[in-house]
Amino acid sequence: MTAQNIAQLTLTPASDACCGTVSSRQGEELLIDADIEARRAMSCLVEAEVGDRVLYVRDTTRAYVLAVLEGERPDAAAASLPNGGALTLSASRLALFAARGLDVASRGKLSLRSTDTVEVNARDYLVTACQSLVQVARQYFSRARQISLEAQELLRSHGHHQVITATEDVKVDGERISMG
Repeated sequence: MTAQNIAQLTLTPASDACCGTVSSRQGEELLIDADIEARRAMSCLVEAEVGDRVLYVRDTTRAYVLAVLEGERPDAAAASLPNGGALTLSASRLALFAARGLDVASRGKLSLRSTDTVEVNARDYLVTACQSLVQVARQYFSRARQISLEAQELLRSHGHHQVITATEDVKVDGERISMG
């Protein structure tokens, strides 16, 4: 339902809001109480599933589900735009919270941008890249009790000046050591 459709929505005397149960679903098409064909209104982001109790309204041509009142599965729901499409959330501050986990996934590019600071706090922080992992910064600081770097082929460290210090031992081991 587009903004233009909403402006043209002509309610009939029989178009009062009604409640019903979704009896079947084929893609975006819903069947309510086994005889009313309906689609989700653009404002209804929760996807109605079979068995869900919904609020709907009819105009002269079709019925629209305005809201899902009760879910067949009260512990889970899927939110999306009818017929797919992009969804933008905009606010002065946006918070997401999940008690048992939060997954963010994309079949395409996933971008996280900030004009200020990006902060990640976790007990463990795991990063996996199948091909390349690139980190670029003006200054890079890393602090840990132990750091282990291992490369199957080449491990290169280069700088205009480089300092290697240790309070006890510095060990350099290799079949051939070239310095200078």
